[in-house]
Amino acid sequence: MRTQDIVIGELYRLRTSPDYGYVKAEKVLKRKEGENTNNFTVIKCKHSSDKNFDFCFIRYFRPCDLIKNS
Repeated sequence: MRTQDIVIGELYRLRTSPDYGYVKAEKVLKRKEGENTNNFTVIKCKHSSDKNFDFCFIRYFRPCDLIKNS
């Protein structure tokens, strides 16, 4: 997925495990911006095993790691 295709607040899945867990996009961080110290763009996300996001982790993914939730 491309960076310009990411919609904040939208649900996505991980390319490596499309049948498990959900990812909700929170913020797009360009390279070397804010807490992103990498030399590439990352998406700040909430990662949870259910759609309610009662319990979730804050994780950073590259846009190419995300796929649309079907």
